[in-house]
Amino acid sequence: MTLYTDAEKLRLMLSPKKTTLRRLKKFVREQSEDQAAKKHDLYKAIEYKTQVVAGTNYFIKFMLIPKLLWPLLVYDICSSTVEAIESKINKYTRKWLGVPPGLSDVAMYCRKAKLKLPKKSILEEYKCGKARLLTMLEESDDPVVKTVQPSLKTGRKWKVTEAVDEAKECLKMKEVIGQTQTDRRGLGSTTAKWWSKTEGKE
Repeated sequence: MTLYTDAEKLRLMLSPKKTTLRRLKKFVREQSEDQAAKKHDLYKAIEYKTQVVAGTNYFIKFMLIPKLLWPLLVYDICSSTVEAIESKINKYTRKWLGVPPGLSDVAMYCRKAKLKLPKKSILEEYKCGKARLLTMLEESDDPVVKTVQPSLKTGRKWKVTEAVDEAKECLKMKEVIGQTQTDRRGLGSTTAKWWSKTEGKE
């Protein structure tokens, strides 16, 4: 493709020769083809990037995390080990997504942000699973299982019994405070389930 400087473009436009129009048409056609090729390459790059991001999110959400969660919930593994696993996963996730290495975990796993990724934190899933397991053992219908105090070892950094007790106290305190207005819809627009009226799996 022939590249023209600004002076050559001006000379071509002001030239009285018969070939000026032909050369101008050739110049415009070459410029248009070049711009179309660049736009096509950009679309291909964006499509490839979108497919990579979607594939990475699918692999992490439906293949990697479920495969890791089962042994983490069944065996006595401390939370610091889970944090190390999550940091390793986050390192390669940032690399696959093409984001800066300094991107915080809050930006990757935040649920309230406008731009959020469909990903789950393996540490949060580990904590929720341990708390769910402890509650299931404590609230079991079997009297033998209910009388035996379960001992779930999660390390010294985070203890599942303290987390479950704190969550129960928060629910009881919420019942003491009562229903409050949280948005413009006003009181009575939403129904609340109180801790004293819950039964079974609720």
